[in-house]
Amino acid sequence: MSAGRGAGRGELDGRGAGLPGDCRLPAATAPDAASPWAWAAEDSVKALLGPLGYAVRLARRMASFSYRSPDSYLGYLEEVHGPTIMAMRLAAGQGRRAELSAELFELYSGANTAADGMLAFDQEYLLATAAARAGQ
Repeated sequence: MSAGRGAGRGELDGRGAGLPGDCRLPAATAPDAASPWAWAAEDSVKALLGPLGYAVRLARRMASFSYRSPDSYLGYLEEVHGPTIMAMRLAAGQGRRAELSAELFELYSGANTAADGMLAFDQEYLLATAAARAGQ
């Protein structure tokens, strides 16, 4: 599901899915690169930056999103959001574009807190601030 929904308070569910950029495909990275999802977990961020000598401060924050409707938001994602564009291309190649569109609509509709036809949801994120330690 999403960060903060279904996986426990503010935790990713380990599948890489989350709002607002629900990514259901693994990211292409160098073999020794950390997963992009590691940046959402406090311990992982400390492990990535701490050995480099940075003083790391972490804070959980909330961002609020609102759009005209779930359909308009999905249209926007399909035009400008790289992971969604690629997922739609891959799904279309497998004859499953409509299925993916329906699943995304269900995902965002399920997270929707608006009752007037609009789409509104809050999303937790991790703010990481890293600074070089004095004398380095």
